[in-house]
Amino acid sequence: MLSTLHSGYPYFPDYLADLDALLSLHNPQAPARLVGHSLGGMVAMSYAGARPERVSRLVSIDAFGLLDIPPEHAPQRYRQWLQECAQPPGFAPVADLDHFASRLMRRNPHLTATRARFLAEHLTGISADGVRRHLADPRHKMVNPVLYRLEEAKACWRAIRCPVQWILGGGASDHPLTGKIRQTLHERAACFHELEQLTIADSGHMVQQEQPEQVAAAIERFMAPTRGEAP
Repeated sequence: MLSTLHSGYPYFPDYLADLDALLSLHNPQAPARLVGHSLGGMVAMSYAGARPERVSRLVSIDAFGLLDIPPEHAPQRYRQWLQECAQPPGFAPVADLDHFASRLMRRNPHLTATRARFLAEHLTGISADGVRRHLADPRHKMVNPVLYRLEEAKACWRAIRCPVQWILGGGASDHPLTGKIRQTLHERAACFHELEQLTIADSGHMVQQEQPEQVAAAIERFMAPTRGEAP
């Protein structure tokens, strides 16, 4: 008998299916312009390789794939995943917005107090029990039992036919893999037919939160239709 205990667990291919369904609903006739950050950027790049005819331009913000995970790591990964399935992660209630904002600023040192407070207010909400909680699915904190295979990601990237823009945070990052990934950035970049790389100073992994004006300007410029291209 198949168990439904873990129905709804977000596996990576599910994100591609969700994106495909959204585009079929909202933009069925023409290729779309996609912008994604972190996991969202990796989803967008994989999707653009799987369905190159559906994407006309793509911006990936601090999302350049993960580290390749050797097969021998599989048993430990499965053990950790099974433990997390038995004891699912969660978010503690948010007792104080100012404290939450200060935590955001510690993780993202270029984030201003005003923007941190704005994010604290919009990343949380009052639940039915009257308690302020994170507006996020805690299952995303669970380890992925499926090992990341970089060569598969690269194969998708090579199949992309639209222009791609990479936006990098130029400062320190709290993302634990950023440094190691960037050591191989040139190898990853070589997979794309048409790639623009842009580094934004005074920002880390959450570059769109720390330097939103610069990120918005870069995206608007990149997304502007060229001669002969549909708007």
